[in-house]
Amino acid sequence: MSATIRPATIVDLDAVAPLFDACRPFCGQPADPARARAFIGARLRHGDAAILRAQRDDSSHVYTLTV
Repeated sequence: MSATIRPATIVDLDAVAPLFDACRPFCGQPADPARARAFIGARLRHGDAAILRAQRDDSSHVYTLTV
């Protein structure tokens, strides 16, 4: 089963934000879903980061963020 990789848009916020939040502890930050959602939402709205989403079926599996 293959995945589709495409640029994330604001429509993808609910799928991408939890993935970003799950990475926060690896960077020494506590999980904070609201803060992660606000950060990713701002990046998507302002277009100041490249966020790619890998999707298989209806679920996200991987994302990448380049600021």
